Amino acid sequence: MWNIRIKFILAWCLCILGVQAGQSEVDAIFERLLSNAGMVEDRQIKIPGYPNAYNPSIVPYKGGYLLSFRFRSNYPDKYRDQYRTDLSFIGLVRLDKKFRVAEKTIQLLNVMSFSPRFSLSAEDARLMKIGDKVYIFFNDLPFSQILGHFAMYFGELVEEREGFVMKERAKLLTYAHSVALEKNWSPFVSGDRLYVIYSDQPRVILEVDLDTGYCNEVARTRTNWNWDHGGIRGGTPAYLVDGKFLTFFHSSFAAKIPKGRAYVMGAYTFDAEPPFTVRRITPRPLGQVIDYTEDNAPKVVYPGGMVIEDRYIHVARGKADSKIFITTFDKEALFSSMEPCSE
Repeated sequence: MWNIRIKFILAWCLCILGVQAGQSEVDAIFERLLSNAGMVEDRQIKIPGYPNAYNPSIVPYKGGYLLSFRFRSNYPDKYRDQYRTDLSFIGLVRLDKKFRVAEKTIQLLNVMSFSPRFSLSAEDARLMKIGDKVYIFFNDLPFSQILGHFAMYFGELVEEREGFVMKERAKLLTYAHSVALEKNWSPFVSGDRLYVIYSDQPRVILEVDLDTGYCNEVARTRTNWNWDHGGIRGGTPAYLVDGKFLTFFHSSFAAKIPKGRAYVMGAYTFDAEPPFTVRRITPRPLGQVIDYTEDNAPKVVYPGGMVIEDRYIHVARGKADSKIFITTFDKEALFSSMEPCSE
C-alpha cells in the first residue's frame, strides 16, 4: 500500500515539475522575443455581462471614448458555459477619459451586412472617425453566405436615444482581386480620401469610394520588413503622427508552446502620400511575458484601434481571444525604438 502511495506522490511531483519546466520554457521564449519599448501602462477593460469580450477598437467620442468589441454567444443550459465560435456579434460601449465603462451604454450592434436581418457572424470591428462621423469596418459572411468565407463591410454609426445604430445597411467593400477569405483591412484617411491597407506582402493600398464601397488599387510595392515573426497582417486604423502614418499590426508564427502558435503585435510608420512607402518598424514584437503565460489560453495579442493624445498613444487590443486591454505607449520612446525599412 505504501509503495503505491509513494509511486503516486513521485508521479504527481514529476508532473508538477514538468508543467513548471514547460511554463519556464514558454516564459524564456517570450522574454527573449518581446520588447516593452515605450509601454507605460496596461489596463484591462471588463464589459459587464460579456465576460469573453475581446478584439476591441476605439475612437474619441464626446469627451471620452467609444469602444467596440467582439462577443461570442453563450448557451449555458445546452453547452455548459462553453462558447460557441459559430455565433459572433459586435458590441459597443462608451468609456470615460479614465477608460471606465459606462454600463448603461453597453449594447450589441444590430449589424445588417449580407442580409437585412440581424447578423450572427460579424467579427473584429475597426472604428474610425472620418471628419466628425464615426465609421465601422468589419468582416462577415459574403452575400453567398458560404461558411468559412468572409468579406469586408463598412458603414456609418449614429447615436440615437436607444443607443448606436448603423445609419443604413453596411456596404460591401468590393475589390476586383479579393479572395474567399477577407479580413484585417486597415483603413486610413489621407487628404479627403479614404484608403485601406489591403495587404502588406505585397503591400497593396486601395482607395475606397464612400458612396459605393468600390475599391480601386492605387499602390502595390514590395517592402523589406526586417521582421522575422510571421507575415504582417492588418491591425489598427492608421493615423498621422508627426507627419507619418502609424499603425499597429499583428503577425503569427509556429512555436513550441501550448496551442502551437503565437500571435504578436508590432508597429510601423509610412509616408503620408501615395505610394505610402513604409519607413520604420519595431524590430521586435511589443508586449509583456504575462500576455502569453495563461495555461491553456491562446497565445494571442491582437490590436484593433488606437487613440493619439499629446505624447501618448492608447492601443486597444485583444488578449487570448477572451480579454480586452488598453496599452498606453510613450510616443517618443516608441518611435525611438523603430528601425528603418526599405523597398
